[in-house]
Amino acid sequence: MLRRIELRCPDSLVPHLATVLQSLAVLFQSEFDVKPLQRSSVATLSAGGPSRVELPIPDLDDWMTGAIEITVWRGIPLPHRGPIAGAYPDLLGLTYFVFMDIEERRQEAANGEGKFDVRRSVFAPVLQVNYLDLIVEQIRRDLGIQEPRFGAIILTHDLDLIDHRAYPRTATCSPSLREIAGHLRAFRLRSALLRLRDSARSLVAFIQQGTEKFEFAAWAGAEAERGFRSVFFVFAPERLRTFPQDAWYAFTTRNRSAPWLTLRAVLARLLRQGFEVAPHFSRSADYRLDLLCAECHSIRSSLNVKLESVRNHWVWIRYSDWPEYLKVLDLRYDFNTVAIGYRKGTTYPYLLRNGGTWAVSTTFADDLAFKASNGFSMTPEAGLACIERQLRDVERFGGCIALSFHPAEDGPPGTLSIPAKLPFYREVLRLLSDRGLSVLLPREALERLWTGARVTYGHSAARGAFSREPSPLE
Repeated sequence: MLRRIELRCPDSLVPHLATVLQSLAVLFQSEFDVKPLQRSSVATLSAGGPSRVELPIPDLDDWMTGAIEITVWRGIPLPHRGPIAGAYPDLLGLTYFVFMDIEERRQEAANGEGKFDVRRSVFAPVLQVNYLDLIVEQIRRDLGIQEPRFGAIILTHDLDLIDHRAYPRTATCSPSLREIAGHLRAFRLRSALLRLRDSARSLVAFIQQGTEKFEFAAWAGAEAERGFRSVFFVFAPERLRTFPQDAWYAFTTRNRSAPWLTLRAVLARLLRQGFEVAPHFSRSADYRLDLLCAECHSIRSSLNVKLESVRNHWVWIRYSDWPEYLKVLDLRYDFNTVAIGYRKGTTYPYLLRNGGTWAVSTTFADDLAFKASNGFSMTPEAGLACIERQLRDVERFGGCIALSFHPAEDGPPGTLSIPAKLPFYREVLRLLSDRGLSVLLPREALERLWTGARVTYGHSAARGAFSREPSPLE
């Protein structure tokens, strides 16, 4: 049975925190009973009896302008507006600005469109540790909440088969001569040469007609041996290809294994076996909702599948519009928070601003971990140790994190600058089995995490009655 927690919160803040409070209810695995206050600078949490936790409330306007300081609370680096009254951190302020992606929108306004840069974030000192979980753990103890918390792992794979990693690819996906000529006329010589190189490589691959098998099928087989299932993010069969970094394959691409199979046939087989196939939006779709809708439709119609999860190639999204885009696309699980560590400061998924899409932090990505040019240059041993540390956090705090892998980089010996990764991945699977952690698909994990946690609102003279927002799983 869920613990009932009463939250007394300033009336003016309640409308802004409606979605965040749902995330907090899941984080505490409790039922939140929200009682708005007319005027106060302190919110309180209580779980019956004399136990009570006070949480200072920030001036949201000051937070938006960046007028905050970094201090330490019980050894945890903590961003907030200024010196706080009492022993407890501004949990509501932190969740509002961290869970609700305010920092990404602040960066967009300050730096223009592009990728989120954790190094320029005002939260940079705390984003690499799951500090919210540390705070919640302390508050749970103070409120006498001792129930064990459920933890799970979601395994994901990006099938961005590009450049020399494309096994196989087709000449029909290569840059056209007209496109190359256009770059030459614009004096973009480097771009023209890169596209000419890609076109030549694609022609060679077309002549050979795919001499390698679909390596990701072996990764799925390794998972199935242990009873695991994962998510495979795939580029749409019908998509624009205006970036060399977009995949050079089509769903009609074949391998030369016996029997010869198309990519569509292999993906359909994975679906029958209980795996999930989801869109890996291409950069060519840019920020255009119509192109994103077309890519979703292309995958749905090609595989006759319901799409629920999504990852965007290179996280190339417009943060201010992204939650509403996901609502239109009817995508329920977003895996675009990709980093080594806890960019959102918690092992728990959280609701996006649209109130219907869960963001699941991807806390390990093999390409980011192993690459030397723009990664961490980890050895397989260091990568495994990094994953093991995060698994211990899930065991301690509960929640659900995602791990990301790129099977296409596991190519023939001598062709790549990084080692084959299937042996490393088998070690990851062994580690998950040995620790007894649940490996689930997104819907399964969120169904277990929600466990009836909910938010109810009491009466407020200023705003009338508040009603609970429904769970996205209902």
